[in-house]
Amino acid sequence: MITFVIAVVAVLGSPKEMLSRLEGHTARIVDGDLVIEDVAGEGQPLIGVVERRGRALWVVGDGFAVELRGPLARPRIAGPGYRVWVLGARRGDVLVARRIGVIGAPGAARGAALGAAPSAAPARD
Repeated sequence: MITFVIAVVAVLGSPKEMLSRLEGHTARIVDGDLVIEDVAGEGQPLIGVVERRGRALWVVGDGFAVELRGPLARPRIAGPGYRVWVLGARRGDVLVARRIGVIGAPGAARGAALGAAPSAAPARD
């Protein structure tokens, strides 16, 4: 079963600056929050903070927690504490990451974004 979650990040910086960093994405500002509706034609991402739970990396957001799996589930791409958006195949509480982008550095307040860094290359199936 695939579940879609609306991706919302509170914006502390300039909305215009945030939107300029999301080239290739469909995003807009709604009531001061950045909403990412589509990432490069691949759909709406989950947005959350990366956590380490045992040996696994998880992304935890508003109302969800998923274990990251696959070749992009590595701390060198987005380690614990990073706020990220992520796309992939979801089955229950497991998400096989296909694309991932960094929104904020560890320790940054929610929405204190660096902007979306270039996303990691899509994973090969």
